[in-house]
Amino acid sequence: MAHWSVWCFAIVLGVSVDGQGQANWNWDQKTSLDNYVYRDDPSYTFSLTETRRYDSNDDTIEDTTIYYLNMTSQTWKTNRESSRPVWVHQLMVTVPDNVNVFDTAFLFIGAGMNDEPELPDPETSNLLDGAARVSQRTQMVGAYLMQVPQQPVTLPKSSRPDLERVEDSIIAWTWREYIEGNATDPELLLYYPMVKASVRAMDTIANFTMTQDQRFNITKFFTAGASKRGWTTWLVAAVDQRVIGAVPQVFSVLKLVETVNYHYRAYGGWAWAFGPYWDENITQYLQDPRTQDMANLIDPYSYRSRLTVPMMIIQTTADEFFRPDEPGFWYHDLTQPKWIWMLVDSNHAMIGYWDEIFANMGNFFLGILQNYQLPSFSWTKETTATSASITMTTPTEPSAVRCWYGETADGPNGAVRRDFRWLVRGPEDGDIDINEVFWSEATPLNFQEVEEGRMWRCGFDAPEAGWLGFFIEMEYDFPGNDVPPEVLKFSTELHVTPNTWPFPQCGGPSECWGRIV
Repeated sequence: MAHWSVWCFAIVLGVSVDGQGQANWNWDQKTSLDNYVYRDDPSYTFSLTETRRYDSNDDTIEDTTIYYLNMTSQTWKTNRESSRPVWVHQLMVTVPDNVNVFDTAFLFIGAGMNDEPELPDPETSNLLDGAARVSQRTQMVGAYLMQVPQQPVTLPKSSRPDLERVEDSIIAWTWREYIEGNATDPELLLYYPMVKASVRAMDTIANFTMTQDQRFNITKFFTAGASKRGWTTWLVAAVDQRVIGAVPQVFSVLKLVETVNYHYRAYGGWAWAFGPYWDENITQYLQDPRTQDMANLIDPYSYRSRLTVPMMIIQTTADEFFRPDEPGFWYHDLTQPKWIWMLVDSNHAMIGYWDEIFANMGNFFLGILQNYQLPSFSWTKETTATSASITMTTPTEPSAVRCWYGETADGPNGAVRRDFRWLVRGPEDGDIDINEVFWSEATPLNFQEVEEGRMWRCGFDAPEAGWLGFFIEMEYDFPGNDVPPEVLKFSTELHVTPNTWPFPQCGGPSECWGRIV
């Protein structure tokens, strides 16, 4: 019956699927996401509310103008589904005094609450400050979009209609409605309006800047966002060909059903950060063909034929949501060029890295703008029953190369779960406990330069208990006259030894509903 469902889905939509029913949309095929995003909506409007000057370089000289816009992107459903069906956003557009690029802009897709009307201050908002810094570095317009999605909201049709929800709690309910509604209304899926809001923001940036200076004719965009907005960043690149580069952050469950299956196999349950999905009973539907039907519409992997632009994929070693080894399931299926950058000893919030993230993004975007040949490298992973290694080869000599490694924590959880998170749910009281997994730089015992300036290898024996993860990080000097030189940082994917999974795949609904860990 599941096989029949998948093939009916493929025939109706005219999309190619693989043996697991995984879609692969190309630009000639239109999805319900395409149709939703590009459907005219009379709600769309924007207006300028305030203008401020800002010193983005901390040198006491104001060098950037920030335009504060109020944008209504759409009406999503009605007040029967959401207490905020009309989507209203703050959109800050940063124009540097040194602007020299008039056809391209950068959009950072962010969160934020609709019941907090105060405008963000770049002195205290690292994301607005970061957008301004990227603008200065690249000499192009930047922007910071907020309230993606609208929140907090109540959901009148849900089993808890008075509960104020944010973030994953909203998304999880829309997934449940879609699945339990037999996959008949894809526009319920919250990523549809999240993507549309981002595309409308790009329209707004292009339209607004042209009213400020006739030299602007913005037809190309770089995009970035984290977590749910990281997912959105992938999908915006999959539906809008104005995107010429993207930096999705802390989101790595592409190839959704397979990757999430291995989440369970690593933990024997669900990370506590998945709690809203567990609360809505979504996990029990993991093996249900309707979940793959949903993934065929919102999983970026289902659009891999479209995802051909340069991308820098940022992950962290201690993410509470997503495992650091997840790109191993999908990265090599993507059209190059793509790069990974793993942040050592940081969590889902990327604490301690925001200045470096915006600096690396700025250099990445500038390299594309200037047609700089961005660094290329490749790697192979070797695995035996008792050891593993990564060999990285590059034709361009890096200015620095390191190998980082970390072991799952001591104690029963570290020995039982393939778990590199810093924060886990305690087995007895249900509180969030510290899980001490910290990363170190490998010594020459485990990390060697095999061919001078060209090839490096990092390898480890499997620990007696638990798991050991490791990856190679590279720094490349960015061309130019910067003193000290600006750098680009990238890394290989993470490898794990032993390459074993401590739990079997969950089966039916009761087993896949599982537990929170």
